[in-house]
Order: sequence, then structure tokens, then C-alpha cells
Amino acid sequence: MSFVQALRPYGVVFGARYRVILQYRAAALAGAVTQFFWGFIRVMVFYAFYGSTRTEPPMAMADVVTYVWLGQALLGLQPWNHDLELEARIRDGGVAYELLRPVDLYAYWFVRTVARRTATASLRAIPIVVVAGFAVPWLGVEGWAL
Repeated sequence: MSFVQALRPYGVVFGARYRVILQYRAAALAGAVTQFFWGFIRVMVFYAFYGSTRTEPPMAMADVVTYVWLGQALLGLQPWNHDLELEARIRDGGVAYELLRPVDLYAYWFVRTVARRTATASLRAIPIVVVAGFAVPWLGVEGWAL
């Protein structure tokens, strides 16, 4: 079996899991709106701190704003939440069924997790980068733009 043939099942699992997560567009839109809200709050807080300081700040304000927006856009990549479906399979014994699959169990779980994280991150990151990078300067608030 060639290397490409060995990776094919994982590519199929990645694609299927990615498409399943893409079905939750309303949740992704709500998550992006929430990230916008908290991003604007964080930018306002940093502007307040930078406006009231008497010493030289360690970072330029433009760098801080970029850091905030990239942090908000890529929040979906953080390992704070886990796959609830996988947790349920572990609790109810469904792992025994997964052991019958002709693939490595841990590689299979890893590919599912990577697909889930990249799908949720892309659904939130693309709108945040577009709005923070292009719409915010167009509204006349260049200092708050990515």
C-alpha cells in the first residue's frame, strides 16, 4: 500500500467532518458577532489604557489592535472545548465499535478534531478578518482596523 493510499481514509474523514461542521452557519455567524463585540471591547479598553499612561507602552497601538483582531479571529483554534460526540462514545462504549475500523484510532480522532477546529475557525476567522481589515477602515475608524 502506498503512502497516499494509506492517508486516503483520513482525508475522507477530514472532508466529511468538515462538511458536517459547515452546516452550523447560524452558530458560526453568532460566534463571529460575539467575537466582533468582544474584539471592539478589548480595543476600547486598550485605547483607554494607552490614552491614560504616562510611560512609553511596550507595543505600538497598531500592533495591539492587530493582536486583538487576530486573537479574536483564531479563537476557534484554542483547545478549550472538546468533541462532545467523542466523549459520548467513550462513555457509552462506542469506542469498541471504532476499534473495528481499519484505521489507527488515535489518528482517526486527531483528524476529526483538526477538521472540527479548522471548520469552526474558518467560519469565524474569514468574516472577522474581512470586516476588521476592510469594513472598519471604510467606516472611518482606521485606528481600530486590522
